[in-house]
Amino acid sequence: MNRKKPTKFYTPGSPLEGVTIPSGWFDLDLNAKRNALVANGLAHDFAEASSTLSKHGAAVRRARKERDDRNKNRRTW
Repeated sequence: MNRKKPTKFYTPGSPLEGVTIPSGWFDLDLNAKRNALVANGLAHDFAEASSTLSKHGAAVRRARKERDDRNKNRRTW
């Protein structure tokens, strides 16, 4: 199934919510993602980019857990 990659971050509670995803984001490793945040002006320095990514990761984990809990408690006939 070919799904179009998103163009913005949509995770509620994330500091990156609504921000346009930098090009090549899905192919980058963690250090490259930090550098991309700094290069695109989403963080002032490497330390702030690290903090932003960790907060974003926590928001993603919460959203996935909530989604999984909703799906687990869904009724199946």
